[in-house]
Amino acid sequence: MRVIRIEDGHDVRLADYAGVREPARLRDRGLLIAEGRFVVRRLFDSGRIAVRSLLLNDAALNGLGDLFERADASLDIYVASPDVITAATGFNMHHGCLALAERPAEVSLQTVLSTGTLVAVLERVIDADNVGSVFRSAEAFGVDAVLLSPGCCDPFYRKAIRTSSGAALVVPCAEATPWPDALDQLRASGFVIAATT
Repeated sequence: MRVIRIEDGHDVRLADYAGVREPARLRDRGLLIAEGRFVVRRLFDSGRIAVRSLLLNDAALNGLGDLFERADASLDIYVASPDVITAATGFNMHHGCLALAERPAEVSLQTVLSTGTLVAVLERVIDADNVGSVFRSAEAFGVDAVLLSPGCCDPFYRKAIRTSSGAALVVPCAEATPWPDALDQLRASGFVIAATT
């Protein structure tokens, strides 16, 4: 790993961290941003998501030191002051701990139907906090996957990941498309559907 001090929030090496305020751009590039030490630890522990770089303040650098012993040697760890992090992201990131990572490979609906026995299905849940809460609960209750209809908030949006306490990085998800035909596919695969609001 390489620890690199950054003094300018407009340093081109931090360009992708502007995705904190432009989540669609991150998604289009196949990337995600995880925020906070606990969530970043879960990201490393997931074993299924490649971490590209970290952007940390000095406190986060010291607090995550044990992670770096198992980090890839090519991982760039950018260390900056809070002002520089704010300039790079466009937000006051008071946690001072961000990770840029590749979005996990998509799981198909057919894979979920053939391997899962308990799934949660979200229909047009647009609030990031609600999506994150569902993922957190899904992990707690042993749900095999979360299916998302068109119009749902991206579960790999920074705020949804943070609210899920990192569960969105662990619990598989798939698009429930075409919608609402996906519900018929669930029934045909032997699932019993119970609805709630």
